[in-house]
Amino acid sequence: MLARSLSDWDKPGRRAASQPGVIWIAAPFVILGFLAVLVITSLAIRHGLAVAILALLAVPVLLISLVVGLRRAVGFLRTLAAHLRWWHVLWMLIFASALVFRVRGVNEIQESPIDAWALYRIGLEAIVTLALLTRLALRRTEWFGSMFRGFIGVLAAFGLIELASTIWSVFPAWTLYKSCEYLLDVALLAAIVATLKSVEDCRHFFNWTWTLYGLLLISVWLGVLLWPQQALYPNGKNVGVGILGVRLAGVLPAVSSNDVGTFAAILALIALCRLLPLDRNKSDRTWYILLLTAAMATMVLSQTRSAIAGFLLGLFLLLLFSKRLGLSAFLTFVVAPILVASSVGGLIWSFLERGQDV
Repeated sequence: MLARSLSDWDKPGRRAASQPGVIWIAAPFVILGFLAVLVITSLAIRHGLAVAILALLAVPVLLISLVVGLRRAVGFLRTLAAHLRWWHVLWMLIFASALVFRVRGVNEIQESPIDAWALYRIGLEAIVTLALLTRLALRRTEWFGSMFRGFIGVLAAFGLIELASTIWSVFPAWTLYKSCEYLLDVALLAAIVATLKSVEDCRHFFNWTWTLYGLLLISVWLGVLLWPQQALYPNGKNVGVGILGVRLAGVLPAVSSNDVGTFAAILALIALCRLLPLDRNKSDRTWYILLLTAAMATMVLSQTRSAIAGFLLGLFLLLLFSKRLGLSAFLTFVVAPILVASSVGGLIWSFLERGQDV
């Protein structure tokens, strides 16, 4: 039978019929190999061979993360569609209105206060304002009273003080606008809180907020692919990049390195909370491990010291309140002293200095 198969393979018709199949199988590998050579060559020229090899090794991890992330995204969209409420849209609009797509100086703002991007921001805020007033007038959401109660009331009081400062402001129009903008954010938060009736509703609200932060960080990484110079060297080449040689920032929309680190630290803590819940019920570990890894990598590349400190404090509190005292004591009294006493401690200190004289 083997001899017959080999003889059949040698026949011109069979060989001709098999060649297209072999070509189609080999073609993707040839294309991927060609792209890999281009990428590693480009990175080697710009950043050195070590960085190029690390980037190439990271490709399988990124592909796995992409598959898991897409699967998670489909499930999230299904859940979102089933629980979609009016505040999802308004919260997204107010989040989008806070994004910065161009950076202007004080003189530029004074000469031309309203440009195209300012109109974009004002337009989104006008939509939110109209929606809130409509719901209040129709008595669908009684948010005005809840705006001045509890912690939200403290935020509203600060906004009113800010509004009163318009009287002695050196730029009254700008102070008035920013005060109203802040009070609009507080009013929307009050309306959402007045709407949430259960723990599950609160969970959906927070998940939607974390999702918006995650999408913003995705835009930061897209900036690395499209505008690597601006995304990795926001302050210029070799300026404030420390031993890493780069410092991650958002390009479009513009997100400072400090904000990138802060948002990444928040998502990293959220992932840890889901991995180490108080009730010990763990769910979707693969997704949250990938989220934790990506968030921590983003936080480190942003080199935001305050975000790292906040993350470590949050980790300590998480271990404390989840009653994982053994792990907390091990990290505090064993791992931390070893790192400080070893050469790793000096490396960490150099990383935190970011090339600055302390």
